[in-house]
Amino acid sequence: MFSTIIAIILFVFGFFILIKGADFVIRGATSVAHYLGVSEWLIGVVIVGIGTSLPELAININSAFEGTSVGVGTVFGSNLFNMLAILGMVAFISPVVMRPEWIRRDLPINIGVIMLTGAALLFPISGGNYYGITRPEALLLFMAFIVWIRFMALRKDDDIEQPHSEYADTSAWYISALLIVAGLVGVFVGSEWIVDGAQKVARLAGMSEGLIGLTIVALGTSIPEIAISIRAITKKNTALAIGNILGSNIFDLIGIFGIAGLIATIPMPEAFLFDYLFLLFTSILLFAFMFIGKINTISKTQGLILILTYFTYLIIIIIRG
Repeated sequence: MFSTIIAIILFVFGFFILIKGADFVIRGATSVAHYLGVSEWLIGVVIVGIGTSLPELAININSAFEGTSVGVGTVFGSNLFNMLAILGMVAFISPVVMRPEWIRRDLPINIGVIMLTGAALLFPISGGNYYGITRPEALLLFMAFIVWIRFMALRKDDDIEQPHSEYADTSAWYISALLIVAGLVGVFVGSEWIVDGAQKVARLAGMSEGLIGLTIVALGTSIPEIAISIRAITKKNTALAIGNILGSNIFDLIGIFGIAGLIATIPMPEAFLFDYLFLLFTSILLFAFMFIGKINTISKTQGLILILTYFTYLIIIIIRG
């Protein structure tokens, strides 16, 4: 009983740490972008996007060693929560205007990564009917991750943005880097406390392992993305708000599955095929929104549709159990 009370207290305090950490990350990232003369989109996709996905990486490595499906559920659930709930909330707060470069290059990459991951999960290179990631598939995904990182590092961005007034300081690069590190530490610590508290409550409620991974753990590990994206959009920093989501999703699929799968085989229950297909549908829906209504914009109405789609998904998987 006492440990449950402590977990709940840390759950609440974790939100405070999380918000402050998100502020540090945004300030540091925009300052680094200004210092290096690169776009905040690149910083958001690569540095912040990968950084906020480290909790999912740790969970997948542990899950692979234990032979459980929590890791796969966490990745699928986190990706869906990012694209539907977080992006929906961001658009509902303020319509999201996407640059043509992002739509032409990064959204198709996101769809391609989902399809590649699906092929690795459903069609083992070594043959057989195994659903999951074995080492050959993991190596393929990890190589795709390296190619993506190289592409992001070498590509020339024509959408360089100057940091917004609140964050437009010219601090030394190492101070900005320390802000990012300190912010990410705060984000991770806060999210860990939140996840611990939420998991304890979930177990008391008798939820299944797969459902915990798809919902409680996935939502908990996505809290860094929530905090950073919503705080960024309130500061009118669209590049960091959206880049963080896409970067996190891409790293979740090819980076995390690639790294964790090289360490240990990752099993996927057949029931998760629905969640994968729903994820693919969501990525295509997001791309289609760019050409429906106001071009290159996710409107408030579309943001609401994304949120309602996520709640529909939640109802389905809760009923499924």
